[in-house]
Amino acid sequence: MSMCIYSRYISMNGLRVYSVVVYIIYAATFSGVFIPMAAGQGGGGDGGTGGGGSNTGTGSSAASDLPVIIKQPDDVYYVLRHKPALVSCHVKGATDVQFKCSGQVVPLRSMSKVEVTDPKSGDKYLITSIEVPREEVEAYFGKDDYSCNCHAWNRKSKTAPGTAVISKEGIIRKSYLKKRFYREPISTFVKVEDTTQLECLPPEGDPMPEVFWLKDGQLVDFVKDDNLINSHDNSLIINQARLSDMGNYTCGAQNLASKRLSVPATLTVFVNGGWSSWSQWTECSVKCGRGIQKRMRSCSNPSPLNGGMNCHGDTTQKTSCNALCPGRKERKKSLKV
Repeated sequence: MSMCIYSRYISMNGLRVYSVVVYIIYAATFSGVFIPMAAGQGGGGDGGTGGGGSNTGTGSSAASDLPVIIKQPDDVYYVLRHKPALVSCHVKGATDVQFKCSGQVVPLRSMSKVEVTDPKSGDKYLITSIEVPREEVEAYFGKDDYSCNCHAWNRKSKTAPGTAVISKEGIIRKSYLKKRFYREPISTFVKVEDTTQLECLPPEGDPMPEVFWLKDGQLVDFVKDDNLINSHDNSLIINQARLSDMGNYTCGAQNLASKRLSVPATLTVFVNGGWSSWSQWTECSVKCGRGIQKRMRSCSNPSPLNGGMNCHGDTTQKTSCNALCPGRKERKKSLKV
């Protein structure tokens, strides 16, 4: 592994700006590790040696004692109505740190600065932070997002004491969650063991709200019950409807700003009726002569439930039967004699 350091000076608003780009190279492959540490204040210079204008120098010696930002600001911060965003930078080797928000310098009295020591390496570094209230973001009308970054100097640097290292920008946004759902679940009837789904499209919000489901006011646990599926589009899928799945389902959405609940939807699982087996035929209705026999069944396998359909067809079947009369049998015997 080898390291290549490229640096240059440019002029910005009459001040000297110093940039460093560090590439780490593995064998012949260039890894793409890129650390932007650009811009700052200080005297003019030509390649870091004095004079004005813009030029390019090697920068290797200058980069050795420049501050290093070991923790950059987050990509995005959110401010709430009563909770400001906390933007922070961790800087090693700096004597001075300053924040700028959308081009404006943040007063030092508004900044928190704590020096800490790494227990493993013994290195000292500064944890610096500022609080950005919601009102400050709302008062900004620039075309870009409101953002903050930190600038770090090493005034004890022997090569570039006036050169600042600048962190990346951390964007600050207002967190919100609107009240109206784009789509709420609707009450549904489903046949037992069939598949159905309850749809939900949450309200607009930033950051994007997380969707959850309640059944009869209790949070649905999709891990414990694999018959219930939380789909990629936030719908609740009931894979094979069971009677135990019946209840009132509510779609919920929440983010940093708030939590919203949809109107509950009732899931009804119905059962269509099914016939039982036929009973045995009864004895003939008469003991002598022509009669009838019958057998029966019931709509109980299963019984219709929760609005399910009744069985179609007859509950009873009949057939004719003939029973020999005892007297006729004796007369036939006497005639033969």
